[in-house]
Amino acid sequence: GQGEAGSGKAGQGEAGSGKAGQGEAGSGKAGQGEGQGTLLHTDLAANDLAMVQKLPADNVRRQEILTLPLSRPGAALPDDAFSFLVTNDMAETNLTRYLQKVCEDPLEAAVAVENAACLAEAAEAAEAAEAAEAAEAAEASEADEVEEECDARVAAVAEDYKNALYTFRTEAGVVHPIQFVYRDPRPCGQFSDVEWVGTFLRPAPRKTLILDTFVTFLGALLRHLDTLTATPGTLMLNFSGTDQEAVLHPRTRMLFRAPDTNLHYMQIQYKEPGQAQAPYTINNVKIKPQMTFSCQAMYVIPILVEMVKPFSLKGPVPSDSPKSTMRDRLVKAVDDVVAAVHALTDNRDMWPAEGKRPTGKDLATFQGYLWLFIFKIVRYYGYIAKFNGDKGTEGAKYFKDALFFNSRHSNAQLYQAMKAFLAERYAWSIDDPRTAEALQRLLLQPEVWEGLAAGKARKKAFDMSNDLPPTHPHYGDPRYALKSYLQFFDAPAPMSVLSPVEDAKMRDWLYYAKVDIYSSQMVIEDHRILVEVRFFAELVAEAFSEVLSSGTTSPTVAQLKECVAHYNAAKKTRGGGIVVQPYGPRRRTMKRRILR
Repeated sequence: GQGEAGSGKAGQGEAGSGKAGQGEAGSGKAGQGEGQGTLLHTDLAANDLAMVQKLPADNVRRQEILTLPLSRPGAALPDDAFSFLVTNDMAETNLTRYLQKVCEDPLEAAVAVENAACLAEAAEAAEAAEAAEAAEAAEASEADEVEEECDARVAAVAEDYKNALYTFRTEAGVVHPIQFVYRDPRPCGQFSDVEWVGTFLRPAPRKTLILDTFVTFLGALLRHLDTLTATPGTLMLNFSGTDQEAVLHPRTRMLFRAPDTNLHYMQIQYKEPGQAQAPYTINNVKIKPQMTFSCQAMYVIPILVEMVKPFSLKGPVPSDSPKSTMRDRLVKAVDDVVAAVHALTDNRDMWPAEGKRPTGKDLATFQGYLWLFIFKIVRYYGYIAKFNGDKGTEGAKYFKDALFFNSRHSNAQLYQAMKAFLAERYAWSIDDPRTAEALQRLLLQPEVWEGLAAGKARKKAFDMSNDLPPTHPHYGDPRYALKSYLQFFDAPAPMSVLSPVEDAKMRDWLYYAKVDIYSSQMVIEDHRILVEVRFFAELVAEAFSEVLSSGTTSPTVAQLKECVAHYNAAKKTRGGGIVVQPYGPRRRTMKRRILR
């Protein structure tokens, strides 16, 4: 992005980092660390909170600060009405790309030396075993054990290398070692972004619900940032005791601290040599807001249809207005899939003869699942055609960027939800072959799909008769045979033995082919689903501009104006400020950044 906030966490003391274009901040925690104060950087995500809370009390990660106050002083909300979390988002940034270039060669050399030493020791042990006439039957298992042992030793070398590589040296001469605690191995140049997560658990229904909750959260975030104190310093690379290198561009970067806590944010912007290096303050942080909402599946379609309508406080937006023009692509994408869902489910002949076609809330529930399921497939058609053509999925771009509405449930979970719906309605078992066949019959209506695919799928890809065996190289790919994509959920391609969790993920071909691998997969319970609105920044920029220029008065508008006025005043004292991007007749595209 143009610049984003980053995050990390620490127990004994932590530091994290984020991504930056124009300017960025990372986050972590630091407390009473040993020596000069160790900064501990983790990869904590929101769905890891329960895991951290179950760790032993003496585990360093139990010291991580996870929550921040959401309400303003004197106006506290009920404790169970919200949460304000500080989590991490692992991503590639300008800084991480630079760090990876300078750290990977020394690491590869160290790893190669350790691996060679391990294999040599294993060879000597094998020779000794042969001399002792070890049983031949044990050779295969011994080879596996050697590989596992060497892999573990190499991983330990990589971890030790990274934990010794980085320090933050303040201008006062204080040196903070930076340690990393990750669930899975990460590259030596990896730091994280911050992800501030505000969750409103039971907001009162009202027409301005989205703006009200977002402005409340925005105010809490700005108040949090306003309390931070900054310590200037330099991020150092320590290749050895005598080989040290400062990370430049900029050389002086800030370590921010939330008072009376162990929470720190480290500035991790990185600009190429020759680019302007303006002084950096916390007001330079840019955020990309997103929204995830929860609802019953029956309400998915009406909510999405309403959300893509142009926002206006003055009545319907004329069809020839810039706002309407900008929304055409979004509206068409949503409406096309809505029309397809209705076409598929309105065909009474395609429903099982064993019972009546569902109606009312039951039909709306099934259609909600179906919309999310189909939308992801349709976006895949356009995404793969745009970025990869016939090259397959290897090296594909970030698929979530093609999903301005992203289901927080995999298509495998949606498929199972639709099967469960049919099984319950027609008194079948979910594993009864009739259940899968009924779903295939409903979905495989070529005349509906051909309009959605717009020529981006192979000929006869939607025919019921288009069968691909599991050994076929394109088995499961909906561009080649949608039927095989559906069959893949129940009979995936042959693969190695997997854990139950990984097996469930692999049953979606989009995950198996490494297309949809970055989406969080939440469990569906009681027909309640989660949908991530990835173009929320564009929506809220338009709404803010409309609200602030309308003369409308409400507590939300008053708080929004207060936020804007407060942080514009910061321009005079600390630089930066907050700007709501204008939206006028000459501006045909909405700005992606709201805060500057």
